[in-house]
Amino acid sequence: MVEVDPDTEVRLLRGNCLRLVSEEAGLVKIYHSVENTREYREVEEQFLEVEPEMAPLVEALVQAYPRFSRVEELPGGGGLDDKMRVAASLWERGLLLTRLDRGICALFWGFPIKQEKIPKNTMPMSH
Repeated sequence: MVEVDPDTEVRLLRGNCLRLVSEEAGLVKIYHSVENTREYREVEEQFLEVEPEMAPLVEALVQAYPRFSRVEELPGGGGLDDKMRVAASLWERGLLLTRLDRGICALFWGFPIKQEKIPKNTMPMSH
């Protein structure tokens, strides 16, 4: 279990790992296939229900992929506690990575971490 704080940086595991669906009666479900097997229909549909006001948080994660976002900066009508709860739920289902997870995976499997590109106009000038 990961402890999600307001300054925890998160991103989706993959850009297409989930679908956000608004259903009748105001329900919002996040469908995912992370736990699927190779056998057709061996596993029931996998989903997680969230409050409708938290849908913008999920949409922002999809739009931001592959960049990391701080939990406190994500949109959503709920409070900060709700944002942290939804992020923790996504992490528990294997849909979300934290920046720390990414570093641990790189050390474990021995692959280099690709640095995010910084636009030239934001780089410090050297004299």
